[in-house]
Amino acid sequence: AFLLLSCTARQSNNKQLIWADSLMRSLPDSALSVLQNISTQEFASPADSAYYALLLTQARDKNYVVQVDDSLIRYAVAHYDKVGDAKMRASAHYYWGCVYRDMNRQAEALREYLIAASLTKETVEKRQLGLIYNNIGYIYYIQNFKEKADSVYQLMEDIAQELKDTTLWAEALSRQGSIAFMKGNDYFGTAEQKLLDAFTVVDRIENKAIKADVSATLSRLYSKMDQGKKALFYAKLNLSLRKDTTRAYQAFLILGDAYYRVGLYDSATFYLNKSLVSKDYGRRSDAYMRLADIAMIQGNAVLSMKLERYSSAYKDSLYQSRGNVVTDKIVEAETDAQITLHQLYYKGRLNIYLCVFIPITIIVIMIVF
Repeated sequence: AFLLLSCTARQSNNKQLIWADSLMRSLPDSALSVLQNISTQEFASPADSAYYALLLTQARDKNYVVQVDDSLIRYAVAHYDKVGDAKMRASAHYYWGCVYRDMNRQAEALREYLIAASLTKETVEKRQLGLIYNNIGYIYYIQNFKEKADSVYQLMEDIAQELKDTTLWAEALSRQGSIAFMKGNDYFGTAEQKLLDAFTVVDRIENKAIKADVSATLSRLYSKMDQGKKALFYAKLNLSLRKDTTRAYQAFLILGDAYYRVGLYDSATFYLNKSLVSKDYGRRSDAYMRLADIAMIQGNAVLSMKLERYSSAYKDSLYQSRGNVVTDKIVEAETDAQITLHQLYYKGRLNIYLCVFIPITIIVIMIVF
């Protein structure tokens, strides 16, 4: 009986932790407040401590608290990997990935998300799987693994439609549209359709952040398609939807480019110069190149050449800074995730065998004796 109890006593029964968990979905700020007021001295078992570590990490993530230390969630992961609770193990690895994301350790974040995705498939947590796919797709997207990102966002779209989750659906459509746009002219039609579908979906739920991102991509797309009026419409909409319109440097760049497309060079110059305040090398390079084009059109060849040199200098700096990001780490993270999943599988099977084999062996010995 003792051995069977030790194999099954894996859940926390702390009422305060259970209450905080119940608040997590609808009132994450209240859940965080409850957790911050719990004394860890009251915990009677490792299960309580692990549950607390997972919930606190989750509450911080849902309240957009940037986390720069993974020691808390690492404890929860170690505990749930040991006891083999599939649902809690999946959540622990997912939020470990979120912490790595906050720490800007993309490869490690991807590894944990891939582990969490595989574990979540064993449970019925479809929404969590959709969120995991969103994070995996974004890492592939920013690391220029376009095909992998696109396939992940397609899976995310299927889950969003099944759950009727319009926010996930809009994000999936938006990202697929952005990826199609990056592929070049042959995919502009596909990109336009995906982005317009995303705009229609997000317009119903009034999510300003996603709507602004979709508008920004549509403006850039229509600029490339030489449809200046549409580009200008969505560029203005993008800027109006931003929370902080004083430091929306990417929005200034997009709006400046849109004004350039319709021949309003004074307005274009104004917004392009506002975007130069940004510290992003790519943004500065693009702004200087467009300003150089305007200077050449206005007959100032000397200024145009000077601005082109500035653009080239920032482009060189951009390439050097990107050289520090080794995409091989992404491939390594995928391999590590597979290895870890195999280890967890065999560890889980071993735990089952031990919990069954040891009591049976003792009973057999007692009968023989």
